Amino acid sequence: MTACDPASQTDPPVGGVRWLLRTDGPALLVAATATIVVELGAFVFARWNGAGPVAAMLTALAVSAVWVAMASPTMAAGGQRIISCWLRAGVVADASAVTLVVLWLAAPEMTFLAAVKVYCVLAAVSLAGAAVVAIGRTSAGRCALAVTAAVVLMIALASPVWLGGPAGHIEPEGRQALALAAVRANPFFGVTAAVSDRGQYVWPEMSVMYGMTALGDSIPLPPVGWRWPVMIYLAAAAAGLGVSLLRRR
Repeated sequence: MTACDPASQTDPPVGGVRWLLRTDGPALLVAATATIVVELGAFVFARWNGAGPVAAMLTALAVSAVWVAMASPTMAAGGQRIISCWLRAGVVADASAVTLVVLWLAAPEMTFLAAVKVYCVLAAVSLAGAAVVAIGRTSAGRCALAVTAAVVLMIALASPVWLGGPAGHIEPEGRQALALAAVRANPFFGVTAAVSDRGQYVWPEMSVMYGMTALGDSIPLPPVGWRWPVMIYLAAAAAGLGVSLLRRR
């Protein structure tokens, strides 16, 4: 029976830690390994292509944010219980700590405190994805919710690209309010803001971004701290957990 088989039901008998290790252990190992390879691979590839420490760090952080947003709900969809969903998604953020340790050692902009802040942002995103997926009572439902969560998170990450469209049809006050909301909900802005005050302004100035975003051009880039995405996604995780528990009463 496949992970997305509608006939596959949730809430099997619980067997404690041994049951979790037997059912989720291989998936946790795969998720952790893939996370480390993808995120560190991005940093190594950027350095190998001549990028400086800051540019390579931003590349690795961007890949980490996208990977956590996509992989966390995807991994959670394979869980058979709420705790399994949370464990499978959480290990993606936990494995990102390895990347953050490497960046702390290799990039001068990444202090230990900054690495902790970045981890908090990634963990909040991961838990939000897990909480949404765990609402599903069947494997098919969890798969559908995983796709939904990943799409919503990717829309949030892509806000610099799509923001110019709707912002161009509203008044300046509304435009700035929309930009502020979009930036606060964007995990990558939170990640770069956690690194340094300068960090969140470096990436829009890269040549690849010219012509792709109105932020920093026709729309002023609002200053946003790393706490906003943490609060937003932890609130989403708490709401999702509440719904999951209510549905299982």
